[in-house]
Amino acid sequence: MIIGQEWIIILFGVVIVFLLYIVYMSLATIAALLERVDRLSGQVDTTQSLQVRLARDLSQISGGAPLSHSDLKELARIAEEYNSGQQPSR
Repeated sequence: MIIGQEWIIILFGVVIVFLLYIVYMSLATIAALLERVDRLSGQVDTTQSLQVRLARDLSQISGGAPLSHSDLKELARIAEEYNSGQQPSR
């Protein structure tokens, strides 16, 4: 009967170690996802601030006139180039 009890204790130990491993892997995955979300939200903030700056520059260039649809498309293209790290082409 002692041998049976030892196997039950070993089995419970293995189950506990396995569950701890699952929790560890879940926490590592969650931490990686949170880091990626933080990085992506920083990129969104950067893109939005660039768009605001570019819109201000563009409205100053246009003399304060309302922006046309083509101006907005050009602004989006330039912002995308800035966001991708390329030097914007004019």
